[in-house]
Amino acid sequence: GKYHYIPSKFTAMARTVSLPLACAIRMKLEGRINKTGVIRPVDADVYEPILEEVAKLSPAIEFKEAALKPQIWLRHEVKPGEERCALTPETAKELLDAGFRVTVEKSPTRCISIEEYEKVGCNIAESSS
Repeated sequence: GKYHYIPSKFTAMARTVSLPLACAIRMKLEGRINKTGVIRPVDADVYEPILEEVAKLSPAIEFKEAALKPQIWLRHEVKPGEERCALTPETAKELLDAGFRVTVEKSPTRCISIEEYEKVGCNIAESSS
């Protein structure tokens, strides 16, 4: 079928991207956002006022936490003789405590055993999976 505009309906993209952007632009033009340059809505002083503005729209848009947490995946190193790894079990634990999902591939060459990653709560995967 053909796409057509329905004034009383907004797509998910319009509601979660375009409307907050429009609110941010209006707030910038009105001087309620004073930052200059490229402004990314990752700082609370930027995104909180935008979310408050969006909440005033009718019907209100409610933003909920994402269903999946960010994923970190430690791959098995395939370079011959390579034993180093970019993630220690201690750092993996910090990431897990911060809400990340951490998966570690089994590796016969890694200098840290897979059991140490299991102890801190990492998901374990087969090599090259």
